[in-house]
Amino acid sequence: MKSNDSIERLLPDYFSGKLSVGEGKIVDEWVCESAEHRRTAEEYCRLEYLLANMEAPDSNETEAALRNVHSRMRSSSRRSFMSNVQRIAAIMALPLFLMACWFAWQYYRDDKPTEVTVNSVAGMTAAATLPDGSQVWLNSNSTLHYPVRFGDTREVQLEGEAYFKVARQESRPFIVHAKDATVEVLGTEFDVEAYPGDTQVRTSLINGSVRLSLPAKGGLNTSVTMLPGDCYTWNLSTGKLSHSKINLNTAASWKDGKIVLENTSLEEALRQIGNRFNVEFLVRNDELLTQRYTGTFTGQRLEVVLEHFRRTTRIHFDYDIKGTDPQNITGRQKILVY
Repeated sequence: MKSNDSIERLLPDYFSGKLSVGEGKIVDEWVCESAEHRRTAEEYCRLEYLLANMEAPDSNETEAALRNVHSRMRSSSRRSFMSNVQRIAAIMALPLFLMACWFAWQYYRDDKPTEVTVNSVAGMTAAATLPDGSQVWLNSNSTLHYPVRFGDTREVQLEGEAYFKVARQESRPFIVHAKDATVEVLGTEFDVEAYPGDTQVRTSLINGSVRLSLPAKGGLNTSVTMLPGDCYTWNLSTGKLSHSKINLNTAASWKDGKIVLENTSLEEALRQIGNRFNVEFLVRNDELLTQRYTGTFTGQRLEVVLEHFRRTTRIHFDYDIKGTDPQNITGRQKILVY
């Protein structure tokens, strides 16, 4: 902006209409900056008009000239105001656009929930709280998929083994998909095992009630209502569903970092140990499977657990069995038992 002296030198030509458009705009903006500039411009207007009409000054004509100047000033003020509005709008455009994008993202995110995946690494367990408040513990090398927000039903996808403590919501069933099997509950505690590469899906009920649904051969579905202590094992290869009873005190001890055996068969013990440490046992002597064991292992490494079996029984373990299963479908380390 030019100095006041420079602007005041332009005022005579301003009121006589001799300034260029650019100079006139500069004077307009200067006049609108303050009341003092406005008074100065009015005085110049009166002086210029009187000098131009020395012979017969007329107050009415002078006032008319001043009204013309005021009109020009108001017009200039409006232009200045609109110019400021445009500048503000330009400054606000980007934040408003970003805010609109954020709200749109929130809207579509809520309408189209994204999926959450929880993994437990080999040899470790993991825990998660689902959007409805249900709690889940994942055994070693397991994966759980669930939406960030449940809809009319609460559905999750399991690979591996998990213990569920489901928040009771009678209007929204809780459904676990494990391979082709589905377990539906309203509020209960149960364990589902369905590791990739395994030919079995195993479901154990701790308390409450669940409905186990399986696709049977011939296109007909099989549905079983389970009671506490029930364990159903579905063989995917044969389609056979077998039933057994579990020890409610030890069925899900793995979620507390323990392996609890109470008069447990070797077959069941090796299953629990295998899931806990992500290993697969290949038993070469079936007679060993009928032996039963009692003991509790808390936080011990795999080598320590197996060494205990070796010292207290006739069982031996061979870790170096490469080539036994070249494809290694399950992805687990294999240990020979003999």
